[in-house]
Amino acid sequence: FDAMYSKRPYRSRMNFKKVVSVIKEGAGTQLAEDVVEAFLRLVDQGKFIAPDDDGGGTTEDIDNIHKRLDREYEASHNKENEASTQDCSEAEHNGTMQDGSEEEHQP
Repeated sequence: FDAMYSKRPYRSRMNFKKVVSVIKEGAGTQLAEDVVEAFLRLVDQGKFIAPDDDGGGTTEDIDNIHKRLDREYEASHNKENEASTQDCSEAEHNGTMQDGSEEEHQP
């Protein structure tokens, strides 16, 4: 619950109703049914919802969040690899090694 409902550095807080629906979906598979039932009784009593909750928050599925983060990670890694490859190509073209030493030319 807390992992979904709390604001994280990589995403906004998830919408409370969305969190509750995700927990309901996990009943009997990922989560014990009796625990989910107890949780839902407390939700019905107004428990767990943050005092500053204005009904907003992301309704994006957890899987979609993970997929988006994976794409962003891949994109940043590809940029780093491209920059590294470009540095190596420039060093080869200039006759210097990555450590700054001169390349030996064989006759």
